Amino acid sequence: MESRVKDEWVQFCLLLQYVNRYHLNTEQERIVDLLINTAHERSDTLDRSLFRARLGLKEIVKNKQNGTVTVEYVPIPCGEMGIPPYSLNTEGRINPRGISYLYLSKDWKTAVAELRPWPEAELTVGTFVLKSEIKVLDVSKRMQAPRSDDEEKLRTYLIWKHVDRSFSIPYSKNEVPDNYVVTQYLAERFKKAGFTGIVYSSSVMPKGKNVALFNSADAACTKSYKCSVGKVKYELFGGPYV
Repeated sequence: MESRVKDEWVQFCLLLQYVNRYHLNTEQERIVDLLINTAHERSDTLDRSLFRARLGLKEIVKNKQNGTVTVEYVPIPCGEMGIPPYSLNTEGRINPRGISYLYLSKDWKTAVAELRPWPEAELTVGTFVLKSEIKVLDVSKRMQAPRSDDEEKLRTYLIWKHVDRSFSIPYSKNEVPDNYVVTQYLAERFKKAGFTGIVYSSSVMPKGKNVALFNSADAACTKSYKCSVGKVKYELFGGPYV
């Protein structure tokens, strides 16, 4: 069953990436219908603070009366911690190019890690407060595995595992355009189904969770903080041996 479902999912992704991105064939539609019809099992309500990080600080130059100049670095103001302007918008894991969604994290360390900062990097972390409870889809939600003899439920369970991986797997920048097609398409279908955002696992922080809100007005930055990066640890496998 696992091998068959994996092949089914791979074919779904390849057709969406390289054949037709807007009109699915019958088999693809069946997979999407299955996801939409079972998405309520992974529904969640958010009513807590979330976090967003940006590289850099705001530079404030002050001219003193004696002719000297001082420079102060402060956190980026809350008004600049939201979605980027249209001119700077790029496609992301959830949003296609030209459409901006608000990317947040459930904890501030995950928000920082998502930037993949370097040692001694200076950045700003903003606390965002939701204006009201919102209904989101948590594709990372762990469900109990069904019995092996219940093929329909097992197939559904396995397909959702592939969805979870698709939303969390890391990609390099040159891999993004094709690989984000699948998650962008599914996000639009989940949005149409009534969800206001998607929760998914972080690709860089173990147990970290990210949140993408379709409507950036659902949350507002209430405080921003200065943060600097200390050590960054890499765990490597393979490579040359001497």
